[in-house]
Amino acid sequence: MRGNGDLRNAVVRAVLEAFRPRFIPQGRVVWVNEVCKPAIDVSDDDVRELGLKRSQRRQFPNVVLHDKERGWLVLIDVPGIRRPMSGKRCDALSRAFGAGGLSLVFVNAFKRRRELQELLAEPPWGTSAWIANEPRHMIHFNGPKFLGPYEREDS
Repeated sequence: MRGNGDLRNAVVRAVLEAFRPRFIPQGRVVWVNEVCKPAIDVSDDDVRELGLKRSQRRQFPNVVLHDKERGWLVLIDVPGIRRPMSGKRCDALSRAFGAGGLSLVFVNAFKRRRELQELLAEPPWGTSAWIANEPRHMIHFNGPKFLGPYEREDS
């Protein structure tokens, strides 16, 4: 696998260096693709073990992380490389990745908050948004799942 320094897209690099350690610390990197560049994938065995078909790689999101402990497959698109993840895109990813028996987690990763505006016009319910220049926070489009008091901490 190429190192993170070989990645040209700053948001993809931030997903691997800031998002993954904070939110999916046990997550294994299965797939990274900046589109039109050779994909970085851990191994064909990892892709096969998860029930993924390399022939479907055009549908793969920019980053795929596998959290074996929680049974999650985290699918991350980076608007700027692709369009923001929509409900239709989530449906297509569910068909492509859903056969493995893992719970799918859908995330849009942005460089800065301003890029999130397009997504807010029609939020894809059941997804999350992460902003690279505010790496400690996530925005959840999940209804009451995360409703409740939070202890305030310095941003």
